[in-house]
Amino acid sequence: MGRVLLVCALGVLSACIDRAPFACEEDVQCQSPERDGRCVAPGYCAHPDERCPSGLRFGRFAAPALVGQCIEVEDESTGASSTGSSSTSGGSSSSDGGSTTGTTAGSSSSGDPLPTEECDGIDNDGDGLIDEWSPLNEECSGCTLLQRQGYAYWVCGGGRWTDLQPQCSSFGANLASIHDAEENLFLALMVPGGATWIGLNDIGNETVFTWVDGSPVGYTNWTNGVPPGENLGSNCVGINTQGEWSAFNCTNSRPGFCKAPHPD
Repeated sequence: MGRVLLVCALGVLSACIDRAPFACEEDVQCQSPERDGRCVAPGYCAHPDERCPSGLRFGRFAAPALVGQCIEVEDESTGASSTGSSSTSGGSSSSDGGSTTGTTAGSSSSGDPLPTEECDGIDNDGDGLIDEWSPLNEECSGCTLLQRQGYAYWVCGGGRWTDLQPQCSSFGANLASIHDAEENLFLALMVPGGATWIGLNDIGNETVFTWVDGSPVGYTNWTNGVPPGENLGSNCVGINTQGEWSAFNCTNSRPGFCKAPHPD
């Protein structure tokens, strides 16, 4: 299972959390800055998927029998509703709602196969993210893919900070925010060398550093424990192999960490 299972095995960090259903009551519980979602009957989150007739597919926190399934649509001729699975990775659906072809991993309690994310530029598993980590997808388009405690991470090749943020957005993610020492260590262990871009910056408001994903700045780990002073040429932050943060010129070419909420 690659580097994620290695980290788990070493006991450095736990990325091995059982997935449990989450019952929602309002649409806002299914939404984040990175992805849209709706709370649908019988009370679970569904996310946009154009391959479903309804345009929505149940996410990973739905009841086991519903995970990865298109949400129910009403048959106008009979008034009945049905839940079926659409094709994945070029597969097709049978008349009874079961997938006849396509790449899947595991099955729901109803016996229907569950779609698994692949490196193909498509949201295969219907969770609102594209090309994130799965058992079949550990590297994609020059990025190493990771999973930890409810978040997906991408470690992507060199580029300017202002180029890597749009790349992260294309996955449904942002350049990574860091909110505790454990997460900081996790990312420091994955730094290829030198420094790697994270989402902290003071673009447009010198010395006032904010996360690009809009989350609050609480935890920090500046080199020497001191945030950088005013420097119009260094507005974007990177993390080094020691887990220390420094500000650099945003046009420097460096690897970058992307991050997005993603149930384990």
